[in-house]
Amino acid sequence: MDEIKNPEGTLAHAQASYANCQDIIKFIDTKTGVIIGLVTLLLGLPLLVVKWLLEQESGALISITAITEQSPLRSIVSLVILIFGIGAELLALINGAWVLLARPSDTRAGTVILFPMFDPVKAKLEATESLMRLHRGLATTDILLEYEVQLYRLGQILHEKVRHLRRSIWCFAFGITLYVIALGLLFIAYIGTN
Repeated sequence: MDEIKNPEGTLAHAQASYANCQDIIKFIDTKTGVIIGLVTLLLGLPLLVVKWLLEQESGALISITAITEQSPLRSIVSLVILIFGIGAELLALINGAWVLLARPSDTRAGTVILFPMFDPVKAKLEATESLMRLHRGLATTDILLEYEVQLYRLGQILHEKVRHLRRSIWCFAFGITLYVIALGLLFIAYIGTN
């Protein structure tokens, strides 16, 4: 292995990078929680409006019966768009869950002391051997190798989290857009009944 030119500075840089990655992961998870909360609220809203419209009597100011009789095509198109909006919100929810479940795709590097996540059935011996290195003491190069492996894994996790968060936000925004279009069509159909 090549000699490290500035081991203390390199180690400090790796530690700062590791802490930065952990902070970004916390931020992404918090943002995901907000998106999941908003999506959950928005999933119920169109169903509540549809339920309310269906419960109105035919003589009421806003009657779904009068709207569908006056403009059946707009009503059906509005309902289809609303269903697609609900589907988009469900996709946003699923992608939000995937953000929280993101794991590194490449685990060939083995068990590291820095973050000793391992399968106790498949990798118990390997993990035990890796953790036993603590008794012997670790050289700076060993510690830097640990950070190298873990930063690589964190990079994979960040990539997956950001990818799914972006999908979740796009689906969320698309669902809201479809809700507005469906509501607009219903409003136009309502105006046509009066």
